[in-house]
Amino acid sequence: MFLDQNEIDDDSTTVLAAALRCNNTVRVVELNENCVGDAGAIALGSALTMNSSIQILSLNNNSIGDAGASAIANALGINRTLTTLRLHGNRSTEVASFGASQPSQQMQELILRSNPVNVLGVEFLATQSIPTVVVSYDSLVWPPPSISSQASAVDRSAIYRFLEATAASSNPLMRSRLMLLGCGGAGKTTLKTALLLSTGSDDSISSLRGSIIETMRIRWSEADIESWVDND
Repeated sequence: MFLDQNEIDDDSTTVLAAALRCNNTVRVVELNENCVGDAGAIALGSALTMNSSIQILSLNNNSIGDAGASAIANALGINRTLTTLRLHGNRSTEVASFGASQPSQQMQELILRSNPVNVLGVEFLATQSIPTVVVSYDSLVWPPPSISSQASAVDRSAIYRFLEATAASSNPLMRSRLMLLGCGGAGKTTLKTALLLSTGSDDSISSLRGSIIETMRIRWSEADIESWVDND
């Protein structure tokens, strides 16, 4: 069933999904470049929990967000026939859902490229059972060089090594070095005091307050401040 570029919206997708729930002949459903949003994707997810014939579902370049993607991801834990799912170019950040759903062993391909993914959680480790998983190369998603230095930019095993290390243990950052540059009166000391502020310490709070007052007096006069307030 190839229905690309037909301006199919959520209402039409919901009707289609209802027909697919008990259908046992359709093997491929392609709805690329339509107007499918979360409501339509939720309906398709529900259909997948009942359908036993669809092997390929392609929803590239639609408007599916987190709710719709999560519904489809949840269905993967129940469906036993789908082998390929393509969600390229949608609006979902819920990549981890596809791991948390524990997809069945028949899944062969999961395409999630060009979604606004901002983090991969340890739940994504479960997708190791899927031979082909594609996510966008993004500095916020991909593991740091200290973990992935032995992997190429297209080697997804680097992601799994990073997540395994994250799941196994973590070390808190206790000390780092910070250099503050700027002209006098720019507020460097105020920022330093704020960064070193001890929780619940009255002395630190008083020091921060004093630093703010002194910085403002050095750079701006009381008349300046009154002028800003009057003109605000």
